[in-house]
Amino acid sequence: MKEFRQIKVDRKFPLYFSLLSFVFIYLVSDWILLLTNSITYDCSLGALIQSYFFVAFGSILFLSGLRLGLNKNKLHAPSTSSPLLNSSRRSKNISLFSAILIIFLFALWSQIMLHHKIGTTIYTDFEPLPFRLTGILFYGRLLLQPFILCYVALGFRESKQKWFVGALIIILGCWASLTSGSRFIGILFAFPLLLIFPKRVRSIALASALSINIIISSLSRNFFLPYSLDVNHLISIYANNVYKESVLNDVWLTPFTYVLGRIMGINTVLMTLTYYGDAGQSLSQSFLTSINSFFPLLNISEGVSMKNIYGLSDDAFGGFGLDFFSNLWVSFGGTLLFFSLGTLLLGWLSGYSYITYCKTLLKYNLSLEALPYLYVILFIIIFENRLNLVLPILATFWFVRQPVPFRFVKSLLKFKL
Repeated sequence: MKEFRQIKVDRKFPLYFSLLSFVFIYLVSDWILLLTNSITYDCSLGALIQSYFFVAFGSILFLSGLRLGLNKNKLHAPSTSSPLLNSSRRSKNISLFSAILIIFLFALWSQIMLHHKIGTTIYTDFEPLPFRLTGILFYGRLLLQPFILCYVALGFRESKQKWFVGALIIILGCWASLTSGSRFIGILFAFPLLLIFPKRVRSIALASALSINIIISSLSRNFFLPYSLDVNHLISIYANNVYKESVLNDVWLTPFTYVLGRIMGINTVLMTLTYYGDAGQSLSQSFLTSINSFFPLLNISEGVSMKNIYGLSDDAFGGFGLDFFSNLWVSFGGTLLFFSLGTLLLGWLSGYSYITYCKTLLKYNLSLEALPYLYVILFIIIFENRLNLVLPILATFWFVRQPVPFRFVKSLLKFKL
């Protein structure tokens, strides 16, 4: 009879990480921007208090749902060790040739996407490929590739070849950032470095990779993608001399300005609440918008877009972003009822996803060191307002734990080229 041992899982990490993120977004970053005169509050004290109350209310809802999702049920794993965790037998899981081939295929994947003008941040007017290949290529690079790279990283963490494979992962991250112009892609491709390098250099490797990828993706929008895509209006907008010069000014500060500028803060909360105060939605519209946020393929509601909140029409050129809770307010239709229910549900899904990720790692006898990074990626996905990815990722982790796919995936993990 197989023996099992109880596993201690850090259930506090998602709560602490989420809380500290909210403090950074709405307090620390705003104070930094105020001290540097980057922003000013042009509103009444009452409006400012209302905005902070809205943030506090949203934080309580999300953290409460998260706490409910992090159920206290005990988790168990087989007491015998698995070859997947046995570093002395690592070569039976994945070979150096396999790792090089995987990274080469992922690089070719990005080249194919660039050739077909798919998955770049500055261009969306591409011709869809048949058999839903466009979505497969886009979401495959966004989600599948980082997870596979994490597996590759885990396979080489105890090997002398980890430095070579780690360098290849860094180069792949640079290439993905260059061909997509997406800083989000660059962030995702940097996380596998936390799993392959020793503890003494992990933080340095991650910070360096994040900075390099963010800089490359930012510069790519002005110096590479407009010409590679060969679209005249993109060249005139992004590659003009004035724009290039402004981008090159203090280019090494780009990672810091991106973090501080991207997370928004109370300013966008004020803007969002003011807009919805003038043009709210009915409960029925809010319900349809909420459903559509998780299942956009249904296309059952248009709703209010971020561009509308900035005072622009939906066909205005360029991308626009809001802060964490403003995104959720828009995604759940701009009514207090569905914002409350949706934020609570999203928090619960985040906690339940964390536990599901843990159960999947235990099922395959993989290291739980990857668990916090998986939650960080999930939080970033929510922060980036990609709510439509939350359920598919959760379903994928649940599915691969089931008996039939488990046997299939387990055989793939043991396969050696």
